[in-house]
Amino acid sequence: MLKGLTLQRERMRQSLLRVDPTGVLQRWLNSICRRIYSNLL
Repeated sequence: MLKGLTLQRERMRQSLLRVDPTGVLQRWLNSICRRIYSNLL
């Protein structure tokens, strides 16, 4: 079950790269940057 899901996800990623490579790169570059908190109070 999990292996099939992983294969579908990989196929989806490959097809997106083939169809819209610049859009995929923009989404990768604009990913959410999480804040790093320090709890040293």
